[in-house]
Amino acid sequence: MNIEEIKAWLGQGEDEENRPNWPVTKEKLIEALVTVGIPEETAKSMFTSADPSLRILQEITNDYKDTHLVIHKDAADISPWNNSQAFNWEGYFEGGNINMALILLVLCAKCNPLEKFAWGEEIVFYANADWQKKQYGVTY
Repeated sequence: MNIEEIKAWLGQGEDEENRPNWPVTKEKLIEALVTVGIPEETAKSMFTSADPSLRILQEITNDYKDTHLVIHKDAADISPWNNSQAFNWEGYFEGGNINMALILLVLCAKCNPLEKFAWGEEIVFYANADWQKKQYGVTY
C-alpha cells in the first residue's frame, strides 16, 4: 500500500475505475496509518481512544495559523479559523463513530499536505459503515 493507493481507496472524487476494492477493515486502516508514518501501536490505539488522533492532528497543524477542528457525530474536519464550512480536510465515516472519523481525517491530512494558509480545499476521505458491513461483513 502506498499514499496514492490510500487516496484512491478513501478519497472522494478519485477515479472510480482505479479505486482499490479493499474493505475498510481495522487491519487495512492500520496498514494505511503505518504507511503514512504512524507507529503500529499508536495506529491500533486510535480505534479505542481519540487522544492519539488528536495529538497527530495537532502536530500536523502546529504551523498553521488559527485552524479549527470541527467534530460532528460521524465526521471530523480541519477548517480555517473563521469559516468551519470551508474545511480543508474531512474524515467522514458515515454511520460510524468519532474515532473512525478521526482516523480518516488523520489519513486525509497525511496523504494531502497543504500550505499553511490553505482555504476551503474540501478534501474528503469517506467510508460508509453500513455498506462495509453489508458488502464485507465488517463491524467496528
